[in-house]
Amino acid sequence: MAARVVWRYDSDDSRKDPMKAKIVDAALPTPGFAENDGIEIREAVAADNDALLALTRVTPMAGNISLRIDRDPDFFALLRARGESIVFVATCEGKVIGCMSAAIHPAYVGGVAETTAHANDLKVHPLFTGRRLAVRLIATLENYLRARRIDLSFSLVADGNKRVMALAEGRHGTPVEVMLGRFFVDELLPSPFRRRSGRYLAEEARAEDLPEIADILDRSNRERTFAPPVAVADLEARTESTEPGLFLKTTVVRDRGRVIATLTIEDTQNLRQNVLIGLPASLRFALGVLRVLALPVSRLSIPRIGAPLAMLYVRHMACAQGHEAALRPLIAEARVEAFRRRYTFLSVGLHERDPLRCVVAGIPRFTFTSHAMATSLITPNRVKSLVDQVPYEDFALV
Repeated sequence: MAARVVWRYDSDDSRKDPMKAKIVDAALPTPGFAENDGIEIREAVAADNDALLALTRVTPMAGNISLRIDRDPDFFALLRARGESIVFVATCEGKVIGCMSAAIHPAYVGGVAETTAHANDLKVHPLFTGRRLAVRLIATLENYLRARRIDLSFSLVADGNKRVMALAEGRHGTPVEVMLGRFFVDELLPSPFRRRSGRYLAEEARAEDLPEIADILDRSNRERTFAPPVAVADLEARTESTEPGLFLKTTVVRDRGRVIATLTIEDTQNLRQNVLIGLPASLRFALGVLRVLALPVSRLSIPRIGAPLAMLYVRHMACAQGHEAALRPLIAEARVEAFRRRYTFLSVGLHERDPLRCVVAGIPRFTFTSHAMATSLITPNRVKSLVDQVPYEDFALV
């Protein structure tokens, strides 16, 4: 029997935003799908923007640390920043009730660039859970990627999100994904103090540094699975596309006139806004203590449950071989900028096996953990060769 849903509009706002409408009569969700269940999946269009924003607001990211990642005013802006992308929406009686997306871009796998997919944005409206809608969205995306001859798909699941982990483990008929380890997203506390180094000095990058910066970044990315190739044109385009009023800065360390380390910090609040929804008791206590200790420091912004976090992201951090210590003054400089501009955190996301994790050792932080996983859609056993490699993800664009 087809699902019957009656939507009631209480105002003009609810007509523009379907998720503000109240469901006054709805059949209870039942497991499984039937051909006549009234749910359709199609490619998203620009007119779906408001409905997708509303869906995002009612589907926060579950986990030990719960976040709601808002995408106002343009759901698709974050996807455009990643490059080529595809979004599928599930609809019931014309209303968007679920979605899933994938960013499609060249990335290094074993040091060789190929087209890969980063699957993301798996969301199901709470009123439609229990109907295998997530399974259907995943299958739609995988069929699309296979048709494009894209083999490797990569995704992230927040630590503690048991429902999505069950999907990744194949418990509901989805393909089993191979676990690639954990990403630690360290939310570093800003600091007014610069790190002094007798050998390394952090300087703002100049236009003539771009070829050396691109070379260092590209060499570093070749050693990390799912990291994109980097060229000078990519760096120039990112600088040119930065909106007025948003902060972006690249710093470098030189040795005998040659760039040996680089780091970019960027504010991406025009693409996404992180709202803190829930924390474990231990972290809530730690925040309470920090709030008291920070009272004399007027520029230190302490996070609050239900409020957006002012985030500054570390992007494109790399160094020449043997110069890992040169990244420490760059991180210190970034923390100073975060403090001066009143950001809540300086965010650095690295895989647990990434050797660059040493540069944030000892810095006060809160850590958000996510699990990396991948599947090979065309050559099923291939993904197993990735389990010992170091994956990469740009958490400013997740």
